[in-house]
Amino acid sequence: EEHPVLREFRGESEATARLFEELVGLAEFDLPVLILGETGTGKELVARAVHELSGRRSGTFEAINCAAIPRELMASTLFGHERGAFTGAVNTRRGAFERAGRGTVFLDEIGDMPAETQASLLRVLQEGSFCRVGGETQMPAPARVISATNADLGEAVGRKEFRSDLFYRLQMFSVRIPPLRERPEDLPEIAEHVLARNTRGRRPVPSLTPEFADALRRHPLAGNVRELESLIVGALVRAGKGDALLPKHLSPTPSAVATPSAAAPTETTAAVPDDPDRLFPFPKSGGAASVPHDDVPSYEGMERRYIQSVLELTEGNKKEAAELMGIPRTTLNARMKKLGMTDA
Repeated sequence: EEHPVLREFRGESEATARLFEELVGLAEFDLPVLILGETGTGKELVARAVHELSGRRSGTFEAINCAAIPRELMASTLFGHERGAFTGAVNTRRGAFERAGRGTVFLDEIGDMPAETQASLLRVLQEGSFCRVGGETQMPAPARVISATNADLGEAVGRKEFRSDLFYRLQMFSVRIPPLRERPEDLPEIAEHVLARNTRGRRPVPSLTPEFADALRRHPLAGNVRELESLIVGALVRAGKGDALLPKHLSPTPSAVATPSAAAPTETTAAVPDDPDRLFPFPKSGGAASVPHDDVPSYEGMERRYIQSVLELTEGNKKEAAELMGIPRTTLNARMKKLGMTDA
């Protein structure tokens, strides 16, 4: 039976067909894979597909975002630690390689891995073993390593920011995910799939009108599939209980990143609004953006209606609602409590 992750590949373009054929070929070789792609192209999805297509599918898939792990915790996250290895290590903890067993360890944004951890990872690839932090026993590391980046690791090697020996080990096989702008014919099918995934149990399911699809095609979509999903979810919220998505339901704000830029936040380093007092980018009071008019809703009122709309969309599932809003669930709970919303 086909694994659900394989059904996530949507589109009939030649680029998508070539990508899938390449993944099938990569799965047959039990060697490291380096996935290259812009922000939001679905690098973890591709990694999961390689895992599911390979003989390691019965093992665990461990996904680690190197950009999201504090430098001092990276080694422990990957290799685990012994009790008392450092302040706060009150118990022995298994790391990603130990949990994965004979499965797959996916290292997203590998370019952000600290130099000292790069050396430990190289040892895993060369010798197939590791030590827990604070331990002395060599432990087997049979898992396959798949890594990903939206940066140029070759340039990082030239700047001495990434080990050349590790780079050559990781890129034994590499695969590039084409951005949406290179496969516009895939956009309608991907949009329909995103719509179906975000309207589970909702009746009626709004339709994607041709006008809405045309408006999507005109959008820069620099964030690729991730930005497309964000636009469609936002349109669903604005459409309310309507039975069709129209151009007016799209966010009026253009893409914050019209073209890829080294100065722009990446998919893993973009700031997450985890401050309960700054959930949304509107001013709460004062400032040039304030409009002294009785008909203008308060910040809290807009925020409350937004949260209610997303909760209706997810049928009250706060975990899914937080994911759709791009915030931690703890932030959602904090804001609901502060706004006096029940069951926070």
